Amino acid sequence: MSYDDQRQWADQYTPQLNQVAANIIFSDPKLIGVNFIKPSLYEDRKLGIDMWIDVQKTKVSHRIREAKYKDYFLEGFTIRATAKYGESELQKLMRDDYADFLLYAIAHPDNYGEVDCAVLIDLKSLGAQLQRFPHIAENATKKNGFIDFNYDAFPSSIICGTWNVKETTPCH
Repeated sequence: MSYDDQRQWADQYTPQLNQVAANIIFSDPKLIGVNFIKPSLYEDRKLGIDMWIDVQKTKVSHRIREAKYKDYFLEGFTIRATAKYGESELQKLMRDDYADFLLYAIAHPDNYGEVDCAVLIDLKSLGAQLQRFPHIAENATKKNGFIDFNYDAFPSSIICGTWNVKETTPCH
């Protein structure tokens, strides 16, 4: 499948992926900074503002896989190790110049555009652990421009949360 075809297929899941990411991220106050700021007297009296809510800007990357990959998804995930243009995802992670989180998800086997299950991965922790423990990447399986990581290969959990994951697995 061409990149454009893959992109078009993946984009159909974006609305639900955004909702899933929000459900996981906002359910854990440690994952995102939210500050409640008292308005000025002018803002209160003239504009009717009772509270400002300032939410930390957070970068989330989505990766959706076909339902046939669910067994693998329950054990691990992939990161692109090669790139046609610029640096690979792995290189960016190692420099801490990438998204904050990866929502790694599986498409529903029957319902087009619906997400079956998802795992939220802390990419800052992943990058830091790969720098500190280079053997993790060295020992990981590399194929088709991707590097395969098992969730349990990391000394500290990189999983921030799960959505609709029912099986007892390392990602649970």
